[in-house]
Amino acid sequence: VTQPEAIVEKEESLPQKEESVPLPSSEPVPLPKVEEPKIELDERKESEKTDDAFAGAFSVMSPESEVQPEPEPEPEPEPEPEPEPEPEPEPEPEPEPEPEDDADPFEGIETDDINNYADLYDVPPPETDNEAKKLANQIRKWIQDGRPKP
Repeated sequence: VTQPEAIVEKEESLPQKEESVPLPSSEPVPLPKVEEPKIELDERKESEKTDDAFAGAFSVMSPESEVQPEPEPEPEPEPEPEPEPEPEPEPEPEPEPEPEDDADPFEGIETDDINNYADLYDVPPPETDNEAKKLANQIRKWIQDGRPKP
């Protein structure tokens, strides 16, 4: 039969007595030199002052120089307006007659022009009367502009 090992209890270390820190002496401690704050006068006009902290933060600033007041511009005498010649009325182009509701909206447009426009601009055939009228007007404008290619 084996004997149990002896239980050894560790003694907790007792607090060591620390040496005391010397108290501050009664000699006066020199204080740092106090600087008076500089008060900068705001020489901006009231209209230039703002509550926005970032106002003007992103503008290009010139090197600091002495601020010179801007001279007030003298009011210039206004020249008397010259009488304008009346423009000659330009002859208005004759409006193309609007197709009637029952009429074909593509009337007067060559079939080749309709097919070319549809191919160039990849336009599907219109599904409603309004789409047909709109497409016919676009094709007329395209013809009027000289049939430009996209």
